[in-house]
Amino acid sequence: MGGATGNSYCDVTTQPFWDACREHRLVLQYSPSRDRYQFYPRPFLAGDGATDLEWREASGYGVIHALAIVRLPLIHGWPPPYVVALVRLREGPVMMSNIIAPDGSLPVVRVGSSVRVVWRERTDGMAPLPVFTPI
Repeated sequence: MGGATGNSYCDVTTQPFWDACREHRLVLQYSPSRDRYQFYPRPFLAGDGATDLEWREASGYGVIHALAIVRLPLIHGWPPPYVVALVRLREGPVMMSNIIAPDGSLPVVRVGSSVRVVWRERTDGMAPLPVFTPI
């Protein structure tokens, strides 16, 4: 099993992300020399290979860039229908995630809707997942 978080997909590069998720904090890698954030975690900056990456806390706010409503049972623990979206974070990177409504219903959102991060707890000992809810 990988990493201290118990995630099999956790390694030395992604460990800080999952550790922050356990604390309900969304963090992104940032390159001071290029003044640019990135998501998903990598050992270098995508595009030019800069290695001066540090972790910075993100605002947790973004805008839906694209979305799809999933109506088939594809993932255990996620009964359909549910929304999968590409969220452009305020810091610039795009993150794929789910959009959830506070009351558990199917959220009413569209491309351009503003969202903020919330956390989906898991019962399997894995770190909570960052998901988004409409503002």
